[in-house]
Amino acid sequence: MKAFFNFSPAKLIIGIFIFSCIIEFAQYFHFGELLGFKDDRIMMIVLGNSFSWIDIICYLAGCVLLFLFIQLDWNKNYSSNSSSTNNNGR
Repeated sequence: MKAFFNFSPAKLIIGIFIFSCIIEFAQYFHFGELLGFKDDRIMMIVLGNSFSWIDIICYLAGCVLLFLFIQLDWNKNYSSNSSSTNNNGR
């Protein structure tokens, strides 16, 4: 998504989490079977066929870790850029 659109990291992470939840809840309603993929093993693997609250918790944990990683990386880059600006200004 970042290759095509200029989303802020926070919005992108929230979008990833929402997309993950939509897929997981689609599994709850057996969306793959409703679309006629019951006998297509590959599509059922791609779409998944079992709902799990644990999966949603794992998606949330992954998104939180990604957000923290991006924040730490941004803070590191920002502080190194500001210190180099200060040194160049002297």
